[in-house]
Amino acid sequence: MRSDLTSRHACGSLEYFAPMTWLLSREDLRFFDQFPRVASQFRRNRYDIFRTYLRDLNSEIAAFNQESSRLIAHGAWDLLPHLCRKRVLLLFYQARLYQAAACYRWLPIDVLPMVNGTLAAITQEVGLPSAVNA
Repeated sequence: MRSDLTSRHACGSLEYFAPMTWLLSREDLRFFDQFPRVASQFRRNRYDIFRTYLRDLNSEIAAFNQESSRLIAHGAWDLLPHLCRKRVLLLFYQARLYQAAACYRWLPIDVLPMVNGTLAAITQEVGLPSAVNA
């Protein structure tokens, strides 16, 4: 099943979600090593921006789930196990992104590899080319 994410503009395009692949980078924080207050504000702002993108991504995933429900309602029962598996995986990946955002905000660990891997997995699950490599 392919999503129509690539053909939509604004929120629905892969380019729109591309900043998620670098927003939680620890490299930017190294610039503020000597200014902890500025670094704290910077992290808070990046966290808020990332959460905004995440809400939009959740909307796109919800649209994917709604479309898959329509397929099932119209008699595509043979797709039910496949679509249920995708829904569970997408839910897991969404939780990982929320976890990465919380870790970035409150803990001094690098979450960028988790974010990039998770976004790549999400785009693969909904049948899109990888936004991480684009």
